[in-house]
Amino acid sequence: MSDGIILSTGMGAQVPLVENRHGYHAAPMVDLTVGPRIEVTDWMALSLSYSCLYQGRGYWSGVPDPNTGYTLQGFQASLPIHFENGLFIIPSVYRAFDVNVRDEGDTFELDWIFTLSVEVPMGGAPPHSPQEE
Repeated sequence: MSDGIILSTGMGAQVPLVENRHGYHAAPMVDLTVGPRIEVTDWMALSLSYSCLYQGRGYWSGVPDPNTGYTLQGFQASLPIHFENGLFIIPSVYRAFDVNVRDEGDTFELDWIFTLSVEVPMGGAPPHSPQEE
């Protein structure tokens, strides 16, 4: 893309392999995000992304869990702020616009989700920005 704008993508998966001691086998999940990241300043960026999440079916002793099995789509905006010591503070807002559940599950109804994340470096030198090289 152009200077200061990059396309960010991410994909994750959880694939439970065994049942726990209470007879529960968790649902598999796959998620995907894609969107631009815009460098606003050398210490702050704006990230916008579309996300999609699929959750399969979970089971209690072989019986389907009615509160599993859904698809979700939404948009997220975050504003990562980077401090010189390597610390990141990341306020975010997420808006789900499509949630489909299977059967009569009552897992959730989503509206707006606000989060605040803090990333703390645990040793070593803080990462250098490209401008420092």
